[in-house]
Amino acid sequence: MFDDEAKRVQEEWGDANPKHMDKLHPSHRAGFCIPLLVPKSLAFNIFERLTPDMKEKQVVEADGQARSLRLGEDQHGREVHRNRDIWVVSVTDNEGFVRHAEASADALIELLRRRMAHCTISLGAEDLETLSSKFELALRLKGRAQYQEAEALLREVLEGRRKKLGDQHPDTLISICNMGMLLQEMGKLEQAEALLREVLEGRRKNLGDQHPKTLASTNRLGALLEQMGKRQ
Repeated sequence: MFDDEAKRVQEEWGDANPKHMDKLHPSHRAGFCIPLLVPKSLAFNIFERLTPDMKEKQVVEADGQARSLRLGEDQHGREVHRNRDIWVVSVTDNEGFVRHAEASADALIELLRRRMAHCTISLGAEDLETLSSKFELALRLKGRAQYQEAEALLREVLEGRRKKLGDQHPDTLISICNMGMLLQEMGKLEQAEALLREVLEGRRKNLGDQHPKTLASTNRLGALLEQMGKRQ
């Protein structure tokens, strides 16, 4: 019997993946793998250490919050079973520096900018898909400490979602939460407090006091209040 992870790997890499199959040339992603011999210093076991670009990578949780990869996770932030032996090769230049991580991040941001521009032109600035594209770009910029542009985009997304979905919609609350966390990182603590309180009240109302998202919001606000010296 396959566990959930084994089923996922089979679906993504095995014969079950139709994206890599055709009637004349049946194949799958694993069929394109090639063996590599590299120095141990360039080979990273994901359960022990992450490559420099994996350390830079940000993944987005189901609640819309961005975080860094953890040990034992793949590039999508999914936990990998300990029985699997997963290694990642880090390619460096002649000076020993990893160059592809920054280039890859820049390329991704450029693609997100193009997607946002396309959605804005074809769907309109207030369309939900346009707002989602802005939100994803903002999170990437936030992860690279490009706070001013991230703040402007998150404010546009928040205003648009309030208007289209209402203040209590889960997507609106996610926007409020991320706006609050960004302001906290930027040192705008009073503004952050107001937003994080709004998130907590909304999740208490919609989900109840004991829901994991409500408890996470409680902890987040508590940490901010402690940072501000507000013990009560």
